[in-house]
Amino acid sequence: MEFIASVRCVDLANGELRDFSREDCKFSYRESIFKRESVDRYVVSSVVFEFGAQASVNTAYPALSDALADNAGSASAREVCDAVVALRRKKLPDPMEIPNVGSFFKNPCISVDRGEALRARHEDVPLYPVAVASPERLNAEVVKTSAAWLIDHCGLRGHRIGGAVVSKQHALVITNVHNATHSDVLALADHIQSTVSDTFSIDLEIEPRVL
Repeated sequence: MEFIASVRCVDLANGELRDFSREDCKFSYRESIFKRESVDRYVVSSVVFEFGAQASVNTAYPALSDALADNAGSASAREVCDAVVALRRKKLPDPMEIPNVGSFFKNPCISVDRGEALRARHEDVPLYPVAVASPERLNAEVVKTSAAWLIDHCGLRGHRIGGAVVSKQHALVITNVHNATHSDVLALADHIQSTVSDTFSIDLEIEPRVL
C-alpha cells in the first residue's frame, strides 16, 4: 500500500470518475474504504504506483530471510522475487492442479496482552507487529497472529465437509477435492471459525467477499 499514489474509480451511483489519494483509501492490513464504508459503491478503474529510482526490498519475513540465508541483507529485487515465488509454490497448493479458494481467512489482530497470554501457553505461536497507515508506524496496542497456526493447532488440516477440504499443504487454504459446492465451502469455513473461537477465543474473519 505504501507504493500506491492514487486510485481512480467509477462511482456506481452516478457513473462519474473519482480520484482517491492513498490517504483517502484508508489502507490498513488487507483493508480499505472499498471493503468497508464504501463497499459496492465504486469500481476501481486504474491505480497509480509511485516507486523510488532504486529498488527497495524487504526481507524481514522470517521464511523469506531463511530462504535467502546469508544473502538476505544484500539480496537484489530479482533474488527476493524468485525466493518469494519459490516459497509460495512450496507452501501453497497449485490452483492448476488442485482447485482452491486461496488464503481464506485474515490473520487476526489481538491485543498485546492477549498475545502475551497466548504465547505463555504456546511458545511457538507467531506474533507480528501491526503497521498503522504505513510500515514505518506500528500499533503499540495490538499484534497480529497466524490464522494458519490457529487452524493447524485445532487439528483441522485435512478436515473435510462435502467436497471442500482444509489443505494438508497449508491450513489457511480451502481446496476443492471433489465437486465442492458453495455451501460446502461456507460450511467448512463456519466449522473452522467456530472451532478456533472455542479453542482460542479468537474470531477469524473471512478475507474474500462471499456472496
